[in-house]
Amino acid sequence: MNAFASALALLRVCSVQQFSLQLDALSDGYPLQWIARLQQQRQVEPLLGVSPLRQLRLSNNDCLYVYATLILEQLRWDAALLCEQDRLALFRAFRGIGYAMNIHAIPYTIKALECFQYQYEGRHCSYTACNECIARAIGDYLIRRLPIVLRPLGHVGISALLEEHVREALGLPRLHASLRSKVRWVITTYQHRTPWAEGQSISFECQDSACEYAMRLFQGCRSDPVEFLLYALCFAHAAPPIVMNEKEN
Repeated sequence: MNAFASALALLRVCSVQQFSLQLDALSDGYPLQWIARLQQQRQVEPLLGVSPLRQLRLSNNDCLYVYATLILEQLRWDAALLCEQDRLALFRAFRGIGYAMNIHAIPYTIKALECFQYQYEGRHCSYTACNECIARAIGDYLIRRLPIVLRPLGHVGISALLEEHVREALGLPRLHASLRSKVRWVITTYQHRTPWAEGQSISFECQDSACEYAMRLFQGCRSDPVEFLLYALCFAHAAPPIVMNEKEN
């Protein structure tokens, strides 16, 4: 998956207090370092311990919001998905994967999914100090994903990529409209020229090929802490994810 888009998705998710509060409580304010340690521990000692991620308490709508945000940011930032037919094919494949993850009531169109996302944020997105704390930690990670020439923009650059209500909920700096537009254009232009967004044209001739492509994207999620955490949040409704197996008695 597009790592830049995934980091933006996680940042957006943390504009909702219940996500930032739970992640803050589980990770002492450093969610990505915490997840990376869990991943490392799983590799070194695969039979020890039970994942703290089991403590997450999310409803179906919460998980659907995380899933919607993850998918919509991929569709917004993947420069290879220029054809509307390809976008729709991949979206249908993602819907199927979402249902396999036991997420219910997934909208049937991209537009409807966007409406659900904005309605959810309208009800739950508001500023708290916890949101800002978690956003700073994730933002520092996201800045490292920017091209070197853009990193000095820091959190100002990140702020330019988010809608105003999300920016406010995360406590990120406010930009004048003209400056925001310029910064966003620069970052978008460079982002679409980076190696992970370049390149290969994707063409889905049938639903099966789109589904295979979507499955390959998700199979790589667990190697990246941002994507792993998003993936875990999506699963937290019906079957809280186990990162490590329970120790046998």
